[in-house]
Amino acid sequence: MNNIEVIAALNSLIRVCKDGEEGYNTWLEDSQGRATELKVLFSERLLWYSAAISELQDLVLLQNGDPETTGTVLAAIHIGLTSVKATILGMDDDAALSECVLIEETTAETYSKALENVLPPQIHSIVENQHQVLLRSREFIKHLRRELKPDISIA
Repeated sequence: MNNIEVIAALNSLIRVCKDGEEGYNTWLEDSQGRATELKVLFSERLLWYSAAISELQDLVLLQNGDPETTGTVLAAIHIGLTSVKATILGMDDDAALSECVLIEETTAETYSKALENVLPPQIHSIVENQHQVLLRSREFIKHLRRELKPDISIA
């Protein structure tokens, strides 16, 4: 994989992490009346995404590239529509957690695609570690959904 492809792969991860960061930031801002456990989850995931973005941007700079600073338009539209829907119709904890699972799955999928490429060993290691955190987070959020609503089936 050449330097341009490495930068492109890292920037795609930055974009999807920016989407996750914005999603969790929106959920945290709209978390009034939610369980403390959910507020903590939103806050922790927001911090993780911010740190991951910073680490990825540093890697792009080390490759002499220009790091992304924004997320995707599609995610911004989805987050905006979900926020409006939650404001107008209300959104229970299960629906909020469902959105969190979507964020984690979308991000993990992008990481999986990046890891299919031959990244330099140091970069591969960092991306793999972040990917593993995403997978564990997704499973934790699914577990939380099952605890809140044990009668639902979560894949």
